[in-house]
Amino acid sequence: MATKSKIRAIHNKGHMPAQFLLFGDSITQRSFGEDNQPGWGSLLAHTFQRQVDIINRGLSGYNTTHALQVSPFIITPSTTKHTKLFTVFFGANDAALEHISPQHIPLNEYKSNLITIVEQIKAVRASPSIPIIVITPPPVDEGAWFAQCKITNNAQTLPNRTNSAAKAYGEAAKDAFKTSQYLSENVFICDSFDALGGNDDNYIRHLNDGLHLSGSGNVALYDALIKVIVDECKISFDEDERR
Repeated sequence: MATKSKIRAIHNKGHMPAQFLLFGDSITQRSFGEDNQPGWGSLLAHTFQRQVDIINRGLSGYNTTHALQVSPFIITPSTTKHTKLFTVFFGANDAALEHISPQHIPLNEYKSNLITIVEQIKAVRASPSIPIIVITPPPVDEGAWFAQCKITNNAQTLPNRTNSAAKAYGEAAKDAFKTSQYLSENVFICDSFDALGGNDDNYIRHLNDGLHLSGSGNVALYDALIKVIVDECKISFDEDERR
């Protein structure tokens, strides 16, 4: 289990700053915000300003199989030696529908790939106490996303994402990591599907095109993530350094 720690500022001490590494798909790539809207990554940067550098390794269009092709270059002892927290946020593309989207990854393979990515991080993180947070796929507004896809591909006749598939992939991620073994190894879950209200109609306002997060969606995800960071990972930020 993680022990409570406070990340303090290191400016003027001649040291490399602590880092949080965000590894994921386009929802991570866009996490610093777009069109003057907040992003969940930029909100983290604001919270931990002068204490942590937020490293964005979001790769638009990637599923977990793509991620495993690049993870050996992103997740290494040298590139992560100052990393104090990792997020792993894949599944929005894996959950694309089979026979309609080439991004689709079968559910069991997705689960296995996620475990492999987490095990890669565990093997290189500077300490077993450094937390890894797996973020589940967010909900999908099927109609809005289908309309968005039709803009770029008028030949598309069927939706390539469903909200039920997004939920199923999130449940698979939770099933993989909500275990006593992974909890004892400081691997945690942030349920973005639940945070954005995926089980009711309110979630639609949290998506700007049916798949990617709107400003309110980024804030909702940030709120859920910072709760995991503080309450479960036991990492606190230094309020004095934000003044």
